[in-house]
Amino acid sequence: VIGPHVQGLRVLSDLSSINFNEEDNLNFNHYNLAFEQMKFFENVLGNEYFNRKKLLQKLRSQEGYFGRSLTIVFSGINKNENKAVQILQYQNQKMIVNGVFEDDKIRLKY
Repeated sequence: VIGPHVQGLRVLSDLSSINFNEEDNLNFNHYNLAFEQMKFFENVLGNEYFNRKKLLQKLRSQEGYFGRSLTIVFSGINKNENKAVQILQYQNQKMIVNGVFEDDKIRLKY
């Protein structure tokens, strides 16, 4: 348990973990990350198969992925950099996602 002096603390991170305090559940955290990444690819690909060029086009044209613990929004000159980070807040002994900071804008969850 973290003390009350950090209540309301906000952190920027590219990943929020469901079990961030439980060292013995590291494998579960890795499983959840892999699951989130597959969900991202399911959103981009659907049920279709693409060659490398078409896959690159699909990835560059997607709007973003806002999962439970992972956020992906491509930006930059070639749209190949993930510029999104989650805004996490420590509240009532757990981290909650308050929003997402993408490149130059903030999307808050309220």
